[in-house]
Amino acid sequence: MKNKLLVAVLASVFAVSASASTALAVSLDTGASASANASVGLKTQFADIRDRFEFRMKRLQEQTERLQTRLEARFEERIAKVESKFEKKEEKKENHATSTPLFMIEIGGRSNAVMRGAVLSNGTSTLSVKSWGGPWTVNVASTTIINSENHLISDIHVGDYVGIKGKVSTTSDFTIDARLIRDRTR
Repeated sequence: MKNKLLVAVLASVFAVSASASTALAVSLDTGASASANASVGLKTQFADIRDRFEFRMKRLQEQTERLQTRLEARFEERIAKVESKFEKKEEKKENHATSTPLFMIEIGGRSNAVMRGAVLSNGTSTLSVKSWGGPWTVNVASTTIINSENHLISDIHVGDYVGIKGKVSTTSDFTIDARLIRDRTR
């Protein structure tokens, strides 16, 4: 009987251990599949996040490219406007310098004179300027202010359009003693 009891106890222990081992295996298998399912879920979420990030990056790159294109177009428009204004100013200067100059002479009280005209010839101390009434002689003294590139009489060339302030000579016809000579061509 002891043998039968021993066999029954062993069979019962074996059955309990077999069922425990099956339960453990099922538990481990369920845990592994749950872990695998969780891993698959995380991978799916990560893939979704990555896809959204890539989509947003692509949209941002497209927006940046469109914005850069617009800014480049605006920059080109502004450069074209500035160049156009500069060309118009240069054209005005050229037209002013090459067109028939405005001859003008005003003689006021005390023989003060303002004259504009074209230079016919220049020397070290005189200029010959074509204005109203024909050629005028302009005497240049050491005190005469010359508004030109280097502030020298040699800066003024034949054909330049000049403005002169000074006094009409009382001893010579068509002669001005200049206080100021302005080269209006440049």
